[in-house]
Amino acid sequence: MQIYDYIQAVHEDDRDGMMRSITEAIQGDHELECDIRVKKGGGGYIAFHLVGRIVSRKDQNTVIYATYTQISEETRLLSTALAD
Repeated sequence: MQIYDYIQAVHEDDRDGMMRSITEAIQGDHELECDIRVKKGGGGYIAFHLVGRIVSRKDQNTVIYATYTQISEETRLLSTALAD
């Protein structure tokens, strides 16, 4: 089994926004939602809309149940512009 830091699969320009969305979802007790790009095999990235539910457990661990829906790069750019 290989240990891998999965945050490295997310485009470096999207990491801070994704982590901010996760933090806000935990603190605000609401669903996680953001658009990110994820590395694909052979190079390049694929844009996804990420929606997730965050569950805190008694043992201080936090679990994220997430759904990734592929979107076009144009949709991701529009979503990013509207969020800013």
